[in-house]
Amino acid sequence: MRLSQPRWPASVLCCTIAFALVACAGSERAADAGETGGTLIVTVPAEPNTLFPPLGSGTQGAAIIGVLFDRLAEIGDGLETYGDRGFQPRLATSWTWANDSLSIAFALDSLSRWHDGQPVTAEDVRYTFRVYTSDSLVVDNKSLLGNIDSVSVRDPRTAVFWFKRRMPRQFYDATYHMYVLPSHLLDTISMTKLESAPFGRRPVGTGRFRFVRWEPGQRIEIIADTANSRGRALLDRVIWSIAPDFGSSTVKLFAGEADFLEQLRPENLAQVARTPSLRLIDNRTLSYGFLGFNLRDRKNPSRPNAIFGDPRVRRALHMAVDRERLVRNVFDSLGMVALAPAPRALIPDTAAFKQLPYDVATANVLLDSAGWRDSDRDGVRDRDGVPLAFDILIPSSSTSRQRYAVLLQEQYRVIGVKATP
Repeated sequence: MRLSQPRWPASVLCCTIAFALVACAGSERAADAGETGGTLIVTVPAEPNTLFPPLGSGTQGAAIIGVLFDRLAEIGDGLETYGDRGFQPRLATSWTWANDSLSIAFALDSLSRWHDGQPVTAEDVRYTFRVYTSDSLVVDNKSLLGNIDSVSVRDPRTAVFWFKRRMPRQFYDATYHMYVLPSHLLDTISMTKLESAPFGRRPVGTGRFRFVRWEPGQRIEIIADTANSRGRALLDRVIWSIAPDFGSSTVKLFAGEADFLEQLRPENLAQVARTPSLRLIDNRTLSYGFLGFNLRDRKNPSRPNAIFGDPRVRRALHMAVDRERLVRNVFDSLGMVALAPAPRALIPDTAAFKQLPYDVATANVLLDSAGWRDSDRDGVRDRDGVPLAFDILIPSSSTSRQRYAVLLQEQYRVIGVKATP
C-alpha cells in the first residue's frame, strides 16, 4: 500500500530549516548605510523552466520572477491573508469594495511602467486573468482562481474583479496568485503559443529589477530598474549562477564563486564554521515534512483502508516513532519536530500543542487491541492472514527524506510492522 494522500491525523515528522549563506560584506555595508551598488551572485542547483510567470515552477524561477514582476498588492509582514488589511500596495495604490462585497475596484499607480517604458493599464490586469485561467495553458494557480467570475476595465487605470460568492480570502485570491502581465506585448500571441513564446526567456516586467540576459546552463542576470516608481533596489545587479546539481552549487559557494546559497545540507555545516567569509543565517521555513496515510481502500474508495482506516493503528505508528531522535539524526540541530499540520513559524504559542508521547509499549498494546498479532512468529504482525506491511513513498530527490524512511523502517520493525521505503 502506497503512502500518499496526506491527511490528518498523520505522523508529522519534522519541520526543516532553510539556510542562507552570504559572503558579500561590501554590499551589506553599503545597504546598511543607505547607499546603492554591488553585485550579488546566487548559486542555484537547477535552471528555471521559464520566466513567464503563469508557467514558472520551482524555487529558482520563482525567486527571479518575484523581482521582475509585480502583483497588484503584496502580503505584509504579518502574513495576514483574510480580508485586505494585511496587504501592502504594489501596482495598485488603493482599492474599493462594492457594498455587497462581490467586487473590488483596484486603482493602478499612475507612475507604474513596464520596463520598455509603456504604462501599466487595467487592460493588462484583465489580460492577466485571461491567461491564468486559460484552458490552453497548464497553469498551476488556475484552480485557486475559481471564485473570480471575471475582471473588467472601468477606465484605463481601474480594474474591477467580480466574484461568484463572498469569502474571507477574496482579496488574497485576486492579488496573490497572479503577477500582472504586459498585454501590449503578449495579446497578439495565441494562448496555445504563449508557452513557447520568446517572452519566457526575455521577460519584460514592472519590478525593481529588469531582465538583462539568460545564458542557458550558465547564468541569468538582472539589473536594478533605476526609473522604478517604487524606487531603485539597493543592489545594482544580481546574477544566478546555474549549477548542474546541489553538490556543484555548494562547491561554487565554498570556492568563492558565489555569494549566496539558499539552502545547505547539515553535513556542510562544519565547513561553514571553518570559512570566515561565510555567514550562516537561520531562517525558519514556511513548510514542514510529514508521513501521510491512505485512509481509503485503494481498490474501493468507499471503504476505509484495511490498515490505516483504524485510528488505533495510526496512533500506534505515531507513538512508535521517537521523533526528537530522528530529527537530530537527520538534521542535527537544524530541525524541529512539527507540532501540527502547519509550519512552526506560524504557531505563536507552541506550548498549547500537546503531543502524543514516544511510547513503544503503548504502541504494541494498541496494535494488539486492533487484532494485529504475530501469529506465525516471523517478526511481522498479521491479521486474517494479511501482514501488517506497507510501502513508504519518498521523493528520489531528497536525501534527508530517504534517510528518514530508513529510520522509520527500523522503528516500525520494533513493533512488528514491515515498512518498505
